Amino acid sequence: MTAAEKLSELPAGTRRQGYEIRAVLGGGQRSLVYKAYDVMLDRYVALKEYLPVAFAARDENRQLVVLPGKDEAFSEGLKRFIAEAQVMTQLNHFALRGSYQVFMDAGSAYIVMPYYPGKSLRAMVQDDWRAANIGDVLMIVLPLLEGLSLLHRMRYCHCGVSPDNILIRDNGEPILLDFGAAQRPGAFPDRPVTDLAPGFAALEQYRDNGHDVCIGAWTDIYGISAVIYYIVTGILPPEAMARVAHDPLKPLASFARDDLPAFLLEIIDQGLSVAPQNRFASIDDFATALDYTVQKALVSSPTSATPAMSEILSVATAVSAYSPRTRKILQSTWALREQIRQRGVV
Repeated sequence: MTAAEKLSELPAGTRRQGYEIRAVLGGGQRSLVYKAYDVMLDRYVALKEYLPVAFAARDENRQLVVLPGKDEAFSEGLKRFIAEAQVMTQLNHFALRGSYQVFMDAGSAYIVMPYYPGKSLRAMVQDDWRAANIGDVLMIVLPLLEGLSLLHRMRYCHCGVSPDNILIRDNGEPILLDFGAAQRPGAFPDRPVTDLAPGFAALEQYRDNGHDVCIGAWTDIYGISAVIYYIVTGILPPEAMARVAHDPLKPLASFARDDLPAFLLEIIDQGLSVAPQNRFASIDDFATALDYTVQKALVSSPTSATPAMSEILSVATAVSAYSPRTRKILQSTWALREQIRQRGVV
């Protein structure tokens, strides 16, 4: 967080309509997210404030004031912020954070969202956590794929999948956050490079990428594949633009071992292809490939442990929200983990 952003934080105790600021949860160049107390409903919420530090500042009354000559840029950013809230109000999925309401106050706009105790994937990896086996990978990725599939059916692409935007709740469930970069599929990139997550943004998200490729499901597949690469290796993937002429990225399959089979990691490598046409065209195609690799690993295993379905899905509180295929993949994944344990690998 920059010094300018630090100075712009609303102090604890500040009220915006019926919400009392308690602490800062995170933020960037265009917004801050607070933990806030909903006075009327007696609950905690996450409160996102539109705060473009390059275009505005606070006055002595903590009102947001647009800087001279920045009215157009401020207004354009505000439109994007409101559009983000409009996307979020349509979301009803356990792996996507929706919103309760949006309101204007003190010269800015605020999105009221559910508050989930937990930790970002970025923070977990920085604390030396790694996805140690196939179950660790899929227990995080599969719910997110279900959420992205819903988002794509709503004719939106997230375009901001990254470890910073994935929260692992205290109960182990992953939640995809921040829809500020969401775009319609078929559109060309309309976000400045400064809004992209280095290492997780696909080539087509860069305006001057040298390729006439629009945003699509393949864009989010790149992002989720880069996240998997990061949680397995702890290594930040290089930016997509740096991979065009000479790709320095070491294939994820080269990190394979018994509990992370190469044929699974090769699927992730394909999702990380620089050229969009070499990736999977849809979340359905990506999930089908993952399903195939899990079944392949299961068949090749020498034992046949088959735990109860209730144990398999005990990691999730919203079991009924899973699609039949995801339930099947989770069942196979858990069975595979049991077989690996029996062989003394984990």
